[in-house]
Amino acid sequence: MASSPSPSSSPSSSSPLSPPSPTPPPTSPWTTTRKHAQSSTRSCKKPRPPSRYPTPPPPLLPSASSSTTAWSTAATPPSSSPPPPSTRLRETPTSTRPLAGDAFDVVTRAKNALELACPGVVSCADILAVATRNLVKYVGGPFFKVRLGRKDGRASLVSQVEINLPRANASMDQMINMFKAKGLTVEELVALTGGGHTIGFTHCKEFSNRIFNFSSTSEIDPSLNPTFANRLRNMCANYHKNPAIAAFNDPLSPGTFDNLFFKNLLNGMGLLPSDQILVADPRTKPLVELYARNQTVFFETFAHAMEKTSVIGVKTGRHGEVRAQCDRFNTVRSQS
Repeated sequence: MASSPSPSSSPSSSSPLSPPSPTPPPTSPWTTTRKHAQSSTRSCKKPRPPSRYPTPPPPLLPSASSSTTAWSTAATPPSSSPPPPSTRLRETPTSTRPLAGDAFDVVTRAKNALELACPGVVSCADILAVATRNLVKYVGGPFFKVRLGRKDGRASLVSQVEINLPRANASMDQMINMFKAKGLTVEELVALTGGGHTIGFTHCKEFSNRIFNFSSTSEIDPSLNPTFANRLRNMCANYHKNPAIAAFNDPLSPGTFDNLFFKNLLNGMGLLPSDQILVADPRTKPLVELYARNQTVFFETFAHAMEKTSVIGVKTGRHGEVRAQCDRFNTVRSQS
């Protein structure tokens, strides 16, 4: 996690924003930003915010473990005997924190283009929401609507981000309660987990307890596929010396948004304890099985959950600002 402030990381309201455009994004997510900047010179209207604020819920931030890495070729979907996963590692991320902000430069570039064309109108929070949707679509995932009109926060605390995300070793009760507090169902919890972990990577330290000294009777978590576990042990052998070593969340199609994450789980190929527990718990295993065999249902549930998540804790009106630069506040003020 970079120390620079995020666009919106403190609680506010979950009120409706301006209606989203029904038009799907073009082939490239960056093309949308350029076209937006070009058209904004002709029409620079500020989105109309809602008229009032209800009591704000706690913020929910999307999983940031979906930072992109160098793609490996997608393999055949796993069977009862899954093929060897990719052994490529991402060894030099910008940060070794669990939530590395490696791709935030995309938001910065989009903001710079929009400020040149239409200064002070499009917030960094809106850019991040649209960029997320466009990236999901770009790598093969579903299109979903994004409402506009958010303001950026005037406070940014790393601690507030991490306490509002499930930990790698979170129990199912903890995860269900955390998502329920944001108005999200168990079905949406499973879909969002799969969507967040279908691309990207996880540092070895987050799952090392599953492949090294798991218990007094077993070095390896017995729920892991043995071949997969041994490959992880080899890949992560030096993670104490190099904490930047990481493994793909989905070793079979790390650059494609699909339902292979759920198929991997059913074959003992989930990295995090909080991933594998989705198969172990009777409340969530049927959903893993459903999404594994029906990608359409997974996509539909994920898209609906993202529409809900994107308006949790948003700021409008006087409760926020439109930052001139996404990595800093317009006015520096002390934070407590």
